[in-house]
Order: sequence, then structure tokens, then C-alpha cells
Amino acid sequence: MGNENLNETVPSHAIEAFCRAQYVERYLDKIIKKAALNEKSFVGVLYADTKEPAPVFVVKCAVVPYLSQMESRPRQISGYRTAYHPVHIDENADRVAEALDRESLLAVLRRIAEYTGTNAPQCLIPLCRFGRAKELEYTLSCIREWDIWYQYGSAGRSSMIVARGATLLHESREAMLYAEKCKLLSIYAQMRGLTADVLRDTKLSDFGLDENGKKLLDLGSTVIEAAVGQDLQISLYDTKNQKTVKSLPKRGADPEKYETAAAAFADLKKNLKKVVKSRNDILFERFLDGKAQKATAWLASYTGNPALHRVAELLVWSQKDKTFILTPKGAVDSGGYPYQVNETDAICVAHPMEMSRTEVQAWQDYFTRNGLKQPFEQIWEPVVDVTAFRETRYKSIMIPFYRFKNREKHGIYVEDYDYHNAIDIRLAGCDTEVERIDWTRHQLDVNDRFEITSISFRKMNRMVNHILAYLDRVTVYGRIADDDAAAIAILLPNFTLAQIADFIQLASENKCPNVTALLLDYRQKHFSNFNPMAEFTLD
Repeated sequence: MGNENLNETVPSHAIEAFCRAQYVERYLDKIIKKAALNEKSFVGVLYADTKEPAPVFVVKCAVVPYLSQMESRPRQISGYRTAYHPVHIDENADRVAEALDRESLLAVLRRIAEYTGTNAPQCLIPLCRFGRAKELEYTLSCIREWDIWYQYGSAGRSSMIVARGATLLHESREAMLYAEKCKLLSIYAQMRGLTADVLRDTKLSDFGLDENGKKLLDLGSTVIEAAVGQDLQISLYDTKNQKTVKSLPKRGADPEKYETAAAAFADLKKNLKKVVKSRNDILFERFLDGKAQKATAWLASYTGNPALHRVAELLVWSQKDKTFILTPKGAVDSGGYPYQVNETDAICVAHPMEMSRTEVQAWQDYFTRNGLKQPFEQIWEPVVDVTAFRETRYKSIMIPFYRFKNREKHGIYVEDYDYHNAIDIRLAGCDTEVERIDWTRHQLDVNDRFEITSISFRKMNRMVNHILAYLDRVTVYGRIADDDAAAIAILLPNFTLAQIADFIQLASENKCPNVTALLLDYRQKHFSNFNPMAEFTLD
């Protein structure tokens, strides 16, 4: 940018010469003025090494390049819930910031961000770039706060978009998880020269666990072993005193080592479940669309990363015409025999539609015998009998609106037009006719009834099967209330033991003798060898 700065004195710090070579102060001041800031806004920052006050010009060189990344406020705010303002990593500004004391810099940036608010949301950009966990949380709290229309209006919506973009600059697992939630992880990764998949398998899911899913936390007085079990629960073991503990013992511990260990354990405890949930959401999509992954990539993801290995241990996988599961001791097939994963054939999340009934039962027995819960109902997913399917399968059965609402990831989409006067319900892969039974002008209650008068599909696939299995489950409640044993008998093969138990309780409470007898008899004949489990999934 040139070297037109007024202060041409001998630099007291090496970074000052770099700043003079790269930046022109009067250009920086124009950007500062646009953000309603002044010289005093940047006072109070120290150098990292000498702890001497850093010149305001140097502080500007670290901060202003990030402020300048919002040239104007976003004008299109209709997509404010998902939209983001594009940002980029500025290596020169980062180099300057490295010379500054982080705590004093953040104190200044936080004061600036709190002062400007929605008037200058670009102030969140440097705050996120140089901030720690609490600065990211502050930015996320701003996004939540600014969503209140009557208080912040359009300024709040445009500020939300800027703030969401700012979070992409934050270097933390929490920022990556937020980007994943917002479907922006690919953008986050590209900014760092990576792909989303690589980021998911490395930085996002790397908790420093060893191959056995354990992490050693040195307290000085003892070493605590944090272990992630097959159920994804974290346990702590005091290796010196040889006993299980509920928390990190602080008594006698070295203060610095304790703080380091406590931070590592807090990260593991707080973020492991979030990382696992994020991965499970992706795997659920693969369960429904059947997309496969190259074996080499699968092996790198699920055998090379201890945290993801635990995830893989809770799902059945398919390679060509074989199914298998990972265990702490290696891969095994449905018969319990060792399975050798080859690097030639692609691997996908298995589906009961593509297995024999014997194989499905073997896997169901494996999970109940070992007391393992799956991330979602994979091996328990009912397989709809196409030969018994009729377009009038759900006719005359009333379905409350809440059964359709917020189920997009399950292939059920709801469009609300004309302020609740027109409700369009669409089921992925299906042709349906849905009639709204309860109707009040400009009103929609979650218990309003709808009827699927006709349903058909062009091709039975995983998604269609999933939707039909779901509809079978939610419509059976009405059939139970009518004590319609004949209609329920046709659907029984589609339900799990946990669901059957739920139906028995409902039939008993509603005094439905025919359905109760049917369900009790079915449970005895088909589930007598299963260990009792109240739930089959982690959700």
C-alpha cells in the first residue's frame, strides 16, 4: 500500500517496519471512519513480547484489513437465516496480530464490537478472527439477539448475515461445528485450502485419542485416563490410585497441568457429542440416499480416527454383497466371523431392504445382545412389502399436522402459503393427494388433521421405504384407537420390539381388547429371544 505514514521515527518493534511497508494510515482511517470509530478506539493494546504499548497505527494494521471486508451492508436479507457475508483470511493482518498481546487486543476488539452493534457489524469480523471461545459465543449470541425483528428490524437481519460470515474466520472446533450446522463447512475448509471431508476427518474430529479411544490427562499428581466407550460415553480412570473417578481431582495437582488437562477434558466432554451428531446426520443422509464411499477413504475415516471408529461401531456397513460392522477388535460379519475390508469395492451404510430377513435378524440380535444403541433406526428400519401396498393405504386415517412438520431430513416437506390458508405437503419420491380436514382462515394448529387420500411411487427406494415406514407408524395409533386388529396385523412386520411395546401400552390404556391380544401374541412369537431394551437408538 505504500509508506506515507507520518511517524517516520526509528521503529521500537520489528513489526512496525512491516506495517509501514504494507499499509497507508490515511487509507486505514477512511475505513475506520466508515465503522464510526476513531483513534481512541484502538488504544490499549500491548506487544506480546515486550508488553509495551503498541502504536495505534500497528493495531490498525491488524484490525482494519478485516473491517474492510464489509464494503457495504448486505441488501438481500430474505435469506438471513442461512445467508453469510463472504470473508477471507488476511495473512498480512494476521502477521501483525501475532506481534500483539492477544488479551489486550481482544479487550479492545470486544469493546469496539459492543459499542458499534448493528451500526457496524463488520467489527465482529476481526473479533472472530483473533478471538477465542468466548468471542465466538458472543458473536453467536448477537446472531440470536438480532433475530428480533421489532427491536432490530432490517439492520438486525443484515447484521446477522455479516456475523455468520465472521464466524468462518474463527479457528476452533466450535466454529467448525457451527459452519457444519449452517451448511458452510465446505466454505470454511476452502478458506484454509482443505475440503470439507478432510476437515471433518481431521481437525473437526481429532480429540487426541489413541487407537483404543483413550486420552491421557497428566495432572502432575496423577494421570487420568479418559476413555470413550462403545456407547460414546466418557469415563475417567485414575491410573495412580487405580479407580474410576467422576471428575478430574484437583487436590495436589500441578496448577498449570491441571488447567491444560481440564481444558482438554472440557473440549472432549462438550464437543465429542456434537461432532458425533454432525457425523451421524451425514450418515443418515447416506442411509436414505444409498451413496457409497471409496473403500480407501472409508478406511481412512473410520479406522484411522478413534472417535469416528466409535461411530462406525454402531452402524452396519455394506461392501458389494457383504455386510459387516467394526468392533474394537476389528470388522466382523453378521455371523460373528472376521471380515476383511478390501480396498476395491465401495462401502455404503447398509439397509435392511438389501439384506435377507435372516441377516437382518442376526444384526438385530447383535445389537440387543451387546446392549448397543444405534445413532438412528438403521437395522430396525421396517421394510415395506410392496406386494401388499395399495394407494389407499392411509385413506380415512387422520394424521395431525405435527407429524409432518419439521421432518425435512426424512423426506417430508411442508409449504405454507397465504398465511396458513394453503398447506402443501410433499413426500419425496411419492405422488400424493393430501386433504386438509381442519381449516380455519389464517390459522394452523399442530393438531389440525390431514388425510392422505392417495399415495403412490414411481420406484421403491430407501427414501420411499423410509417415508412409508414412518407413515405406517404414525397412522397405527388411529387404528389402535379404533381397535382395528385386522388393519394392524398387516403392518406388524414393519415394527420393532420397542414400538410393539409402545403400542401394547396404548391399546391397554384405550381398552382395545382385540388389538391388545394381537400385539401380545405377536410379541411372544417374534421377539421372545430378544433382550429387553426400551430404546434402540441414541436419540
